[in-house]
Amino acid sequence: MPYVIRNAEGAIQSIHNTQPEGGHAEELPPGHPELIAFAAGEQDGQLSSLDLGMIRVIDDLVNLLVEKRVFLYTELPEAAQRKLNQRVSLRQSGHNLIEPDDAEHHLF
Repeated sequence: MPYVIRNAEGAIQSIHNTQPEGGHAEELPPGHPELIAFAAGEQDGQLSSLDLGMIRVIDDLVNLLVEKRVFLYTELPEAAQRKLNQRVSLRQSGHNLIEPDDAEHHLF
């Protein structure tokens, strides 16, 4: 059974496979709704962090493929073109979306 340690507000702070040292953990049955919610929250936080980095990778990939003439920028769906154009506009206006040097890299 999983053991949880709660914070002062009573929310799960950490999950352990065995009773942590000191024995102050609460035992919850596997599949308990609080365990599932905590695990989902942790994964969402990790995915969100990775997603931010992936946005820059996708920008660079689109730029590279257009530069190498693998496809034309205008072949992208209009919605994708609008989103990419918005990001380029923000970078050109000095907004730091993800990386400080974003404004330096753009094709369209």
